[in-house]
Amino acid sequence: MKPQLKVWLKVILVPSMFFLAQILFKNQVQIPIAYYTLSLGLLMAVAAIVIEVLYLDKKNLYFTSGIDFVAATTLVYISHWVFKGSNITFTGALLTGLLVLIVEFGQHVWMLGTNQVWVKAKPELILEKKVKVRAKDKERRNKERNSNRKPKTGRK
Repeated sequence: MKPQLKVWLKVILVPSMFFLAQILFKNQVQIPIAYYTLSLGLLMAVAAIVIEVLYLDKKNLYFTSGIDFVAATTLVYISHWVFKGSNITFTGALLTGLLVLIVEFGQHVWMLGTNQVWVKAKPELILEKKVKVRAKDKERRNKERNSNRKPKTGRK
């Protein structure tokens, strides 16, 4: 799967869970303007992508999903102080975090099952490749220098 598709999945699914939370938990999650909900969902989508890039692999499935839950719960709960007119209880924030957790966990399992996780660049490998390339370049330059020299014939 292309990275763009993973990004679009996040951008569509995470804000959708925030809108769904408003519908399902009317007394606990009340955000008056759809723009607030959308911006909150997009912020969480960006956070989820960063969390996946940094932590998601087969060993860290539950850890990564747990971080997503904590991040979603925290963002939703803090948003009632940021967005004017919103009324969000801690229970509503927990339930919204649980919705996001369910979707994120399913997506993580699917990505790991199809081996579609983000590729992590390891600094050691990059450095090792640079050293090998430099050594090959040095050898190539030495060969060129030696081939361009005229053979020495006798004294002057």
